[in-house]
Amino acid sequence: MTIIEQMARYLAAKLALPFEGAASGAVFFGYLPAAPVKAICVYARDLRAPGDQDGARVQIVIRSDADGAWPLEKAVEIMRLLDERRDLLFTADGDYISRVETESGFEFAGLENNATQMYAANFRVYYCG
Repeated sequence: MTIIEQMARYLAAKLALPFEGAASGAVFFGYLPAAPVKAICVYARDLRAPGDQDGARVQIVIRSDADGAWPLEKAVEIMRLLDERRDLLFTADGDYISRVETESGFEFAGLENNATQMYAANFRVYYCG
């Protein structure tokens, strides 16, 4: 299981949202489907092997409909879960995470089709297998 899937599963569990489900607010990794509109996705920006001294770069995108509060609330929750965290496991059988660094916090990334809002943040994850 890749580090981005592990992170997506971790966020889904901590945010009490479905993992890759059709329900509103689902969490995905690698690919963000058109539905549900309210969704979170973890993407690889610069995926590295476990133990790489530069860490893996990861981007988290939050998409929402006209509900402006939902993506901002989720952004704050995600920052609390990840910002400068040390010594954790994203999944029970996953890689050991020595630290997570925030490279850039959530910012408005524009509107997509049907006026869906997009917010994105970038992190660097240092981990070993």
